[in-house]
Amino acid sequence: MVHYVQDQLLCLLPSHLARFVLDTSVCDEFGPALAAAVSGRRDAAALLDECAHAGLFVDRYDTDQGSLYRWHPFFVRCAQRILELEGSDRVADLHHRAATHLEQTDPLSAVAHWRRAGAADAAARVIRSNWVSILVGSGAAALDAACAALPAAWSETAEILAIHACAKNVIGHPDLARSLLAQAAVAADPADPALAVQLAIAGLIVADDRDAVAVACDEVWAGLGGPDAPTGHERAAVLHFLGGAELRRRHDPSRAIQALEAAVRLADVHGDAELSRRSSAHLAFALAWAGQPRTAREILRAAGGAAGQDSPWRPFVGSSAAAAAGYAAYWVNDLKTAQREFARALEGGGARVSAAGVARMMLALTVAARGDRAGLRAAELELHAMPRSSARGIAWSAFRDVAAAAVAEARGERASALAIAARYEEADDLPMVTVVLAGIVRRGGDPARALRMLRRLERYGRISYVGMSTLLTAAIVADLAGRRGEAGDLCERALEIADRTGVRRPLCEDEVPLRRLLTLQLARGTAFEGIVTGALAEQAPVGAEALLSARERLVLEQLRTVSTVPEIARGLGVSVNTVKTQQRSIYRKLGVRSRGEAVRMLIAPSAVHPERVNGAGPAGSDQV
Repeated sequence: MVHYVQDQLLCLLPSHLARFVLDTSVCDEFGPALAAAVSGRRDAAALLDECAHAGLFVDRYDTDQGSLYRWHPFFVRCAQRILELEGSDRVADLHHRAATHLEQTDPLSAVAHWRRAGAADAAARVIRSNWVSILVGSGAAALDAACAALPAAWSETAEILAIHACAKNVIGHPDLARSLLAQAAVAADPADPALAVQLAIAGLIVADDRDAVAVACDEVWAGLGGPDAPTGHERAAVLHFLGGAELRRRHDPSRAIQALEAAVRLADVHGDAELSRRSSAHLAFALAWAGQPRTAREILRAAGGAAGQDSPWRPFVGSSAAAAAGYAAYWVNDLKTAQREFARALEGGGARVSAAGVARMMLALTVAARGDRAGLRAAELELHAMPRSSARGIAWSAFRDVAAAAVAEARGERASALAIAARYEEADDLPMVTVVLAGIVRRGGDPARALRMLRRLERYGRISYVGMSTLLTAAIVADLAGRRGEAGDLCERALEIADRTGVRRPLCEDEVPLRRLLTLQLARGTAFEGIVTGALAEQAPVGAEALLSARERLVLEQLRTVSTVPEIARGLGVSVNTVKTQQRSIYRKLGVRSRGEAVRMLIAPSAVHPERVNGAGPAGSDQV
């Protein structure tokens, strides 16, 4: 067949066209520019059209970057055999031309051509110059193969070992990755500052433990400020990984935001729209995690969404556009949107993909907040797909626990929810988890204990929902102690944060003391009346409490305490007779006969007796 192609096909073509066909056969896929670089023909575009019109074995297809061509595989094998018969130097020269042309635009293809040209040193050089941007794209598997294919003189250097480790990690072989990185550390020259920066970046990508992530982050930040730091497009890719690692570190959200903002800017400068979209999605997630949901939503709108959900980079950067959108929607209390976005983030997601894992936790919190009993079971089943132990610095066990606690509370199983919360009373590095669990403790009747939990998050005080939850809980404690002025001041400070950031969720918990606090704030006067009235309107009681008026819910909350009726009346600023009238109304609506039954109804709302509701049962008594 080789002779047939040579004698019966190519010989029928004009000599310049036959030469052009043979030369371009060294390329798997090519456009006019690459064809011109390889063949040395300025008229390559016209010759490609001529080949297509002549019916030669070439396929043409159009892309956003223009027309691309591909020779039929069988024809390629024959043509390349003919080239080999002409001499290896000719083949090496053609691959050399292709590699030189592709280095800036397609480094992976350039590496392949350098290898075919027998220039392993040049292949290693291109790998060293472009490996981080290759990993951020979808080339991890090809990079893994390219590192493995290099001769030992290059594949066993510290640089290539570290790069190979990162490729192995991204494609899902963390044990091999750690082994290769350890080999790289042994082979490294400690006096080489450029290599030290590269090893720090590799540690950032391979690190599994939170302490190791923290060390790698600090080393990379230091390296980025030195003379041996990556530049240009490669720097954008490094900053992308660094932002994701800072999210997993859970130390200072501003560092993650800083890295990802810089990644977006550099990606835009270098025309990498894909990296810009991905970094924008992660930036939105970082902003939402930092309690800036309004800004996060603006970033997502500007970016127009993120890249596909199934790329191999997703397990290592900590978020996706859907998870970011859901997180932001949760904090602005747009729970319906949040539930939809978290469900979308789970489409095709695996248990150990960060975006999917966070979405599973947040889906449970969202359906619990909505009181969506139909959704609770589905959310609960999703939790089984989450990892059971920490990985890559992410506290998966805590995420599972907080979701389970929220589901338990929504089911009326408050004791189970409080038991989970008790395990995290001393936590000081889990802001989201602590805020949710402290809310459960507060609604369980112990706001002082909830406040102690929140105050352990002092270093996260700049995260809006941490600050708001702490202020609101302190205000409730002050209000219950009769310190109304202090409660009002604390509440107003929380409302100022809500106004500045767009966060609403902490104001909308279904909780009588919180509703009382906000109602009193309206009465005493607030600069944020719209926020307060909106929060009160969005608080939709579920279960037994949904049967009661707002004032009756306030009385019911007080009935669960040891306060007498006169004390409740003084606390609410009403007469004893008013409290007794509302008390009888509560008993009638809930279908209960005593204060004890009413309190049990508050703890387990699903126990309401339908046959006693709305006057169907006895009116009850006014006993205290």
